[in-house]
Amino acid sequence: MPTDAPIWLALVTSIAPIVLLRAIWRKKSAYKFATIGIALALFTASVNLWAKAKGWEFGLVYAFAATSLTAWIAVALNHERKPRLRNSSSLRMNPKINAIGKQSTRTKTLPVALLKFLMAGPLSGLAACIILLALGEALPVNRVNQLVITGIGFPILWAAFSVWICSRQAFINQTLSILSASLFSVGFLLY
Repeated sequence: MPTDAPIWLALVTSIAPIVLLRAIWRKKSAYKFATIGIALALFTASVNLWAKAKGWEFGLVYAFAATSLTAWIAVALNHERKPRLRNSSSLRMNPKINAIGKQSTRTKTLPVALLKFLMAGPLSGLAACIILLALGEALPVNRVNQLVITGIGFPILWAAFSVWICSRQAFINQTLSILSASLFSVGFLLY
């Protein structure tokens, strides 16, 4: 049963763990494990506060969604634009330049990073939803069990798609595979 827990406090405790983890990222510190423990405690408090404010059903969703959106924003803010090199002295000092003087292909451009973010995030989530709806419709179980199977499988499949897309530099094959499975699922649902 929802109570009058302040939503702003729940939101702050959802954002704080990501801010803490971002602050210690790639830094050598004696307090690294303590900071991770504090971040986990804040996330647990966030889940509890959201559940008290909105009920357990919606509270869990809001807690995970607020933390995930904060993490996405932190990842997007981490992207750095690389300056173009103009003279030969800067070619010798930059390790990302090969012997011919061309920039290495390992650096990401902003459109490619944005496309990968969209494919690994919302579009793979939409694909996971469509595929699991078709799978739930195809299973010979009653509607309640179809909903449970779809609900439990959705975050797992979404995470699997996201990891699969992010695992390679060239992600076009994974994208086309997920897109074709989604189109097949849409066709199955429509007919």
